[in-house]
Amino acid sequence: MNNSLNQISYEYTKLKHKGKVLIVDDDDSIRLLLFKKLQNLGFEIIGANSLKSAKKHLEKNSFDAIILDQYLDDGTGYELISDILDSSPFSKIIFLTANESIDFASKALTNGATGFLVKSSPLDENINKFINFLQPKKISFKSEYLENTGIVGQSSALLNVINKINKIRYTDTTTLIYGESGVGKELFAQSIHKLSDRSSAPFIAINCAAISEHLLEAELFGSKKGAFTDARTDRKGYFETCSNGTLLLDEIGEMSPSMQAKLLRVLQEKEITPVGSCHPVKVNTRVIAATNRVLMDEVKKGNFREDLYYRLAIINIDIPPLRERIEDVPLLFEYFLKKFNKKFGKSIRNPSNEVYAKIKAYPWPGNVRELYNAIERAVLLSNDNQIYIEDLLPPKIVNEESSYTQDSGMVLDYKQAKNNFEKVYIEKLLRYTNNSITDAARVSKQYRTNIYRLIEKHNIRPKK
Repeated sequence: MNNSLNQISYEYTKLKHKGKVLIVDDDDSIRLLLFKKLQNLGFEIIGANSLKSAKKHLEKNSFDAIILDQYLDDGTGYELISDILDSSPFSKIIFLTANESIDFASKALTNGATGFLVKSSPLDENINKFINFLQPKKISFKSEYLENTGIVGQSSALLNVINKINKIRYTDTTTLIYGESGVGKELFAQSIHKLSDRSSAPFIAINCAAISEHLLEAELFGSKKGAFTDARTDRKGYFETCSNGTLLLDEIGEMSPSMQAKLLRVLQEKEITPVGSCHPVKVNTRVIAATNRVLMDEVKKGNFREDLYYRLAIINIDIPPLRERIEDVPLLFEYFLKKFNKKFGKSIRNPSNEVYAKIKAYPWPGNVRELYNAIERAVLLSNDNQIYIEDLLPPKIVNEESSYTQDSGMVLDYKQAKNNFEKVYIEKLLRYTNNSITDAARVSKQYRTNIYRLIEKHNIRPKK
């Protein structure tokens, strides 16, 4: 037994309960080998050579983990998942596969599998992976934001994404993140990395649209001295630099067809060939791709390789636009406001309910990035520790009530709608009368005291 397994064995002696494991495999030699190794580490092991036998054990026992062969004589391991979830819902399901089938992996992970062990991998490596799957994991998100990642919100749309990230963060499966510009795709990719076992290794993000094809190949795969004019020394590419870490390929839909073919080979063979070299280099890099394009549409148009799409999209994560998680806007606002107050040494207070109502009614076409930039601008422009709506939203939106009430498709409650109308009406009235309270009262057929009251209520600064 090697040092890594001795260390694992030592760690597990600290646990009172090392776990009960069901191994389901019709290959007697593989099943018995796993049986003995895990038993020596202190696990209670039960073996089964068929789905039928496994189901009988599940009826009588609850397991901490189930190692499940992908294919058995009487069916596929996938067929057993529903039985496991019914009788032993907290079991870790670890598939044992001859190779990493993309379709099977996607289906299994989406429906509750924890991870995979590949039969061709060294036994000690598989044991290490298995034990890591069982280790208690800290799930570090609060109700309002995912701690240490900067992901803020508590909407159901966001929590669905967070739950999916939590399911796949300990696997090495390639993942495709889709979202409109400005939703924070890189931030979500970083969160997968930070919450994974690769967190101590590098995370690198590269924008495929911002680099020419020739340079992109060298950046990703590295280059040898003399490979091209400026190649004065050997240089490692990002795949090699963040081996054991995570590489984000942002704007993957912009990658050229020839680079797509080279990337596909890297994902299949887990090796890269530096530019100017004939010798491949093995890499262990988790790949996350991101795009604001619908890649399947690009496949149909002939712009994106179908085989690469399915290799990348084993797991799909759709990041909702801000308009679909509008209830997160106040939490995001407070989070960014605190950040900019600290950055600029200010003490800007949270905005009024009227301002919150307006920014929640606005559809934020630029998503979280637009909100972030708007708050930074408002903090910089404020001289009295107040946030004003005209510093947050485009002038056309501020001046036209219909732009942020009707076009957004949202219906405010009566009090919010009334407050919005009052503020917009008084602002327009003051502009029309050149800030003359007397003229404003005459035009609106209101008492001067009512005009003053509304100005004070809505914290209106007369514009000159």
